[in-house]
Amino acid sequence: MGRKSKADERKPEILRSAYEVVKQEGLENTTLARIAEHMGVATSLLTHYFKSKEEIIRQLADYMVGIYDESVLLDYSKITDPKKRIEAILDARLWEFSRQVVEDRVWYDVYNLSLRNERIKKYFKDLYQRDASAVKRELDIVLKDAPDSIDTEALSVAVITMSEGLGYYNSIINDDKHVDAAAALMKDMFMTYFEKLKNN
Repeated sequence: MGRKSKADERKPEILRSAYEVVKQEGLENTTLARIAEHMGVATSLLTHYFKSKEEIIRQLADYMVGIYDESVLLDYSKITDPKKRIEAILDARLWEFSRQVVEDRVWYDVYNLSLRNERIKKYFKDLYQRDASAVKRELDIVLKDAPDSIDTEALSVAVITMSEGLGYYNSIINDDKHVDAAAALMKDMFMTYFEKLKNN
């Protein structure tokens, strides 16, 4: 196996520092100079690997999406009991907010930018489409004997929007106790619906 290039080592290091600076300072106050200061290097090192702050932010979006993917796109193939498999899928998403996989300030700062920047928006769009496809695949497996009229694509979008809604709500209200209870209620509602589908 070949040795890692300097870029392979330096770029993730720069992105991790950019993440920390955005977390502390906010996106609008993040500059190449502040990222360099956080790393203890000259600003010229950053411009050697990234042309601009915008390029760093674009790749920061990709970096965060990768962290999110690792957290929720898990391998459920070893869970053979359909009910437990669905529960594992829901648990990975409905309680994502409490694990702070990605800090709210960084996630929503970059998400807000995606509303004005099509290239960054594409990272979020790809994330949600990937997640919806992964959930749909799992639902298709566990609901294979259910009626053909079951729309597993709509169900997968429902799972993701429930999770995202909880995360957004908690980032504003900051009330883990009640949001945790709401996540449990959503899970119970979905599992009741799932049992109904399986028994039809």
